[in-house]
Amino acid sequence: MDQIITQLGVGGIFAILLIREFANFALKKKENGHPKNHYIEWERQKMLEDVLRKLTHAINNQSQILQNVVHTVKETRDEIKGVSVEVKELSRRK
Repeated sequence: MDQIITQLGVGGIFAILLIREFANFALKKKENGHPKNHYIEWERQKMLEDVLRKLTHAINNQSQILQNVVHTVKETRDEIKGVSVEVKELSRRK
């Protein structure tokens, strides 16, 4: 389960980097062409950065939630093992 969390985090980071690089490439290509208005380009870049920030925040939240789920599952598994041992002991006594 820890591997899944690690893979999810690495995948999220890779996606963010990929989107960021693509956005930078697209903006630079447009600037090298004939930009109509630098203010519009600046606003577009700011909007993309805001979206990336929100995606990063969402991925971090999901990773933390997933870690909490894994922790809860581990605790539940340990409790079930303990109950199983107690049931076996009680069945032996009878």
